[in-house]
Amino acid sequence: MIGKQIKGKGFRGCLDYVLGKKGAYIIGGTMCGQTAEALSTEFAITRQLKPHLKIAVFHATLSVDAKEKLDSDAENDRRWCSIADDYMKAIGFDNNQYVVAKHTDTEHDHIHIIGSRIRFDGTVVDDSWDYYKSQEVIRSLEAKYSLETIAPSWESEKRAQTTAEYRKNRDSGQKSVRVQLQSLIDECVASRSTMPELIERLQSEGVEIKIRMTRTGCIKGISYQLNDIAFNGTQLGKAYTFYGLQKYRGISYDSEDNELLKMLTQQQEAIADSHELQRDKSLPETNTHTDTISVDLITSDTFDTDDSNLSKANPSMRSLSLPRQPNPYKPTEQTSEAKVEQSSQTDTIIAIALDALITVSSDRQTLGQYNILWNQPQLTLSIRAIDRGEILKAAFAPDGTYQLNACQITELDIKNFQAFGKQQQQRQIQLELD
Repeated sequence: MIGKQIKGKGFRGCLDYVLGKKGAYIIGGTMCGQTAEALSTEFAITRQLKPHLKIAVFHATLSVDAKEKLDSDAENDRRWCSIADDYMKAIGFDNNQYVVAKHTDTEHDHIHIIGSRIRFDGTVVDDSWDYYKSQEVIRSLEAKYSLETIAPSWESEKRAQTTAEYRKNRDSGQKSVRVQLQSLIDECVASRSTMPELIERLQSEGVEIKIRMTRTGCIKGISYQLNDIAFNGTQLGKAYTFYGLQKYRGISYDSEDNELLKMLTQQQEAIADSHELQRDKSLPETNTHTDTISVDLITSDTFDTDDSNLSKANPSMRSLSLPRQPNPYKPTEQTSEAKVEQSSQTDTIIAIALDALITVSSDRQTLGQYNILWNQPQLTLSIRAIDRGEILKAAFAPDGTYQLNACQITELDIKNFQAFGKQQQQRQIQLELD
């Protein structure tokens, strides 16, 4: 059995998506409503118990192979209800509102569970490490209900595509960047070379490599970037981490090569910066004058690591003033009122991005010229502009609060996302009228 989880702010958008699918119907849960509107009203009751909780929505999907569907629809629905109840209680939703809906739009038998993290007594379900807890519960449910055991993607050597990536590949015939990177790395490791040789080969194929080192000079992680889209090793699979390349792909590594590895990656960064500078110079002046926003930048490790202690290291904070173009060396000043306004604008962008992900029940979504990525294991949200790369990255805490790891949003980004939000509201209003 495969399980996915995502959390968000808005119940109505999530309910509209889940119940709006052709052939979808409610099979269980702890609620009375039978429509998105009625259920949204019910969820609002417990939400009043924690009005300041930002991330109140829990949305999970559970699916099994097509061959594991019971012949009788009634018996199959009863089994799914039992599985859903056991699953929710095991992950801490033992005194919560939730509704279970069945989808029939794919060959794989699956259900959606939408729940409130707020219990009836006003406490909130702790969602720290929930992805790993969920996998443990799923393994026990597979044994209890005699279902086929499917290893989670983070345990496999190669991580599978997301649903959104699969659909994009199917519709456009274009392989996702994740698959392209996996294929390129597989080709380059075929000769079982050294780590510097592997990096040089990947760089010659247009892959940008970044290596993360500790203060003592030990390498703790590696990331890959292709077509302005980056993945760390863990996101590609455990065989693509720095340690995994050695263990699973036979790449030899000597710590004496660290200086050479650092030089190779720094040379590539210098070349990339040079290309970016040339590109900016070639743009018309009307395109180079863009107002940006001053923010507090929180730096943290965005690379994979095989050392659990390192991965839990506290991030360091420093204040960063993002400049106005075209004078890149003169920092801007910002009043306290502007900081409050900027914080509100950032909240708006993040809220719209999360709602967009929930609407399609995926960890990837595209809004106009923006690509949105939710990393469930790391609880990070990344927003990339097609023409500029990553413009925002936020790391979430279990209580739903977040910190900015990076932010380079412009006034145009804010206007674009506000427009997306208005479009979403109009769609919801139209659904209510229909």
